[in-house]
Amino acid sequence: MGRPGFRHPQADPQVSQAEDGLDSYPFAPQTPFQPSQKLARRRSDHGPLSQVILDGHGPAWLVTGYAAAKQVLGDPRFASWFPGMPTDRLLDEDAAGLLFVMNGPRHLAIRRAVGAAMGGDTLRQLRARTEALAARRVSILHQRDASVDLLHELAVPLSAATLGELLGAPTELCRRLEGLAGEAASMFAPPATPEAGGAETRLLQWVEDLIGVDRTHPPAGLVTELLQDHDDKVGLRPAVVPNVVLTLLLGGLVPPARALVHGLLRLMQRPGYLDRLREDPALVAPTVEELLRLDHAVTSDSFRLATADIELGGVGVRQGGVVIIAPAAINRDPGAFERPDEIDPTRAGTGHLSFAAGAHRCLGAAIARLQLHAGLDAIIASGQTPTLAVGLDQLDWRPGYFTGLPSLQSQPVRLDSP
Repeated sequence: MGRPGFRHPQADPQVSQAEDGLDSYPFAPQTPFQPSQKLARRRSDHGPLSQVILDGHGPAWLVTGYAAAKQVLGDPRFASWFPGMPTDRLLDEDAAGLLFVMNGPRHLAIRRAVGAAMGGDTLRQLRARTEALAARRVSILHQRDASVDLLHELAVPLSAATLGELLGAPTELCRRLEGLAGEAASMFAPPATPEAGGAETRLLQWVEDLIGVDRTHPPAGLVTELLQDHDDKVGLRPAVVPNVVLTLLLGGLVPPARALVHGLLRLMQRPGYLDRLREDPALVAPTVEELLRLDHAVTSDSFRLATADIELGGVGVRQGGVVIIAPAAINRDPGAFERPDEIDPTRAGTGHLSFAAGAHRCLGAAIARLQLHAGLDAIIASGQTPTLAVGLDQLDWRPGYFTGLPSLQSQPVRLDSP
C-alpha cells in the first residue's frame, strides 16, 4: 500500500481499453511536422503523467511534462526497455544486447569507454572532415540543372561518411554503408514487414565484416580502439564491440540524415530565415538546437520499466509499470519552453531532451549535431536557397515505429542561386 499522498491509479492489465476508457497510444499526428493535439491536451487536463493503452502491450504511463521526463531519465530505477522485450533479464549484466536496452554498471562502463574514445581529438578531426565533405557535396549538387534529392544526395552520404570515418571503416565498407541506409531505416518502420528480417541480416553482416577487417596494420577508428582495449573491468569484451557498432549504426546513420532534411524543410517554410543565418552565423548553432528540439527524426519515444514502486509527479508508478517518454510532447512543454512551437535561436535556458538524459543519453549526440551544423553551414556558405521541387502535399512521408510521427523518404529541391 502506498504512503499518504502516493496515489496508485494503476489500471488492471486485464482490463480492456473499451472497459477502462483509456486512449490507445501512439496518437496520430496532426501533420507531418505537428504531433497530435492530444499530447498537449493530456498535459493540460491530466498533468505531466497520465495513463494510456500502449498498442500491442497494455496499460502504460505517458509522460508529457518536461520536469517529469527529466526525473524518469535520471532515475536508474526506471530501467530501459522496449516493447516486446522480455523483462526477466532486464538487469542481467551478462545479457547481450544493444546499448539502447542495457542497464546497470556494465552498461555505464561501456558508455564511459566508448564516450572517451569519441571525444576530444576524434571529434575535432571528424568535424573538419564532415564540414569539408558537406561543402563538396553541396558544390557538386549546385552544378546540376535538374532538381536534387537532399536526403539521398546530401544527408545520407554525409551520415554514412561521418559514421564510417568514426568507426574506422575501409573505403569499400564506407560505400556499402551508404547503401545500407534503407536497411537501417526499415528497422524503425512499423513492424512485421517482410523486408525487416533481410535488412537486419545485411546490417549484421556489415558489422561482422567491419569487425573482421585485417588488424595486422589496423585502421584508425573507434572499432580498432575498442578491440585493442577489452579489459573486462571496463566492459569492453570483444563480444560487446559488435553490439556497440550496431547501436551506433542504428542511431547514427538514418536519424541524423532525416533530421537534417526535416530541419531544412522547416527553414524553407520560413522565407528569409536562411538569409538571416548568412547575416549572423552565430545563430546557426542555436538554430540547430531548435530544429533538434522540434524534430522527431533524431529520436523516438523512450520506454522505461519501473523496477520498484516509484513516486513520479505525485503519482505512484508500481513496480513493473511501463513509462513512455514522448519527446514530441516534452520538448513542447510551455512550462519549459516559451512559445514552444516557434523556432527561436535566441531562446535561453532549458535544453531539449531529444537526445534523452541520464544513463541512456544518446552517445552520438555530438556527432548528430556536427552533421546538422555541417550540412546547414554548407548550404548557407554556398549562397543557395533550396526550394521544394514538388508541392508540400506531394512529399513522401512514412510513419515511424511507435511514435506514429512520419519521416521524409526523399526531399526533391531546386538549389537557387542568389
